[in-house]
Amino acid sequence: MDEILKVENVRKQYGGRYNKTPALNGVSFSVKRSEFTGIMGPSGSGKTTLLNVISTIDSATSGNIILDGQEVVKMNANKSAKFRREKLGFIFQDYNLLDTLNVHENIALALSIQGERPELIDKNVENIARTLNIYDILNKFPYQISGGEKQRVSAARAIVTNPSLVLADEPTGALDSKSAQMLMETMQTINLEIGATILMVTHDIFSASFCKRILFIKDGVVFTELVCGSDTRNQFFDKILNVISLLGGL
Repeated sequence: MDEILKVENVRKQYGGRYNKTPALNGVSFSVKRSEFTGIMGPSGSGKTTLLNVISTIDSATSGNIILDGQEVVKMNANKSAKFRREKLGFIFQDYNLLDTLNVHENIALALSIQGERPELIDKNVENIARTLNIYDILNKFPYQISGGEKQRVSAARAIVTNPSLVLADEPTGALDSKSAQMLMETMQTINLEIGATILMVTHDIFSASFCKRILFIKDGVVFTELVCGSDTRNQFFDKILNVISLLGGL
């Protein structure tokens, strides 16, 4: 598998000249195409900041980020917006679905913005809806479906444009345990069956155990990493728990 993402010595500081607060202190790692990678670490370790600079929502102070052959750090505002629209998919904790649109329309919106033909939009939406078991709710509105279903709709919307990278920030944070498991199984499906590359920030060990690899961030740098390999999910869960113990908790 080739690399889809390369992060090289990325630093991010907030504040003015005399009051600088470091959030990232030289983060370096790479992600291979079709890999499901998790990012974990204590509160304030830089996890969400890292996701924000990769997604061009925020800018790095220094370092380099190469995503699908493009240097993210050097993009201006217009190029960044186009890049997010065409190359990235997002799964948020709070769904970010539009209440005035039904499920089909929420999923289709990104394709409509890209100017796809209506017949192709319908085909793509229906295909992804069948894959994620939400075909039967395509005509319902967000207020008519459960939290777990909303997150599967969010996942469908993230992947329907066939992005280079799907970014998920605490996607199970607002879900009960049953809905959280359903969402993680959904993300595993889009990774294994569709080949989506996923980078997920999470503090939840159960959710992290679905990943193929975990990067642990501490004090703005990569502390260590775990690769699932041939481990069962329960075995990987135990290994994640051991590393978190070394970190002193999340």
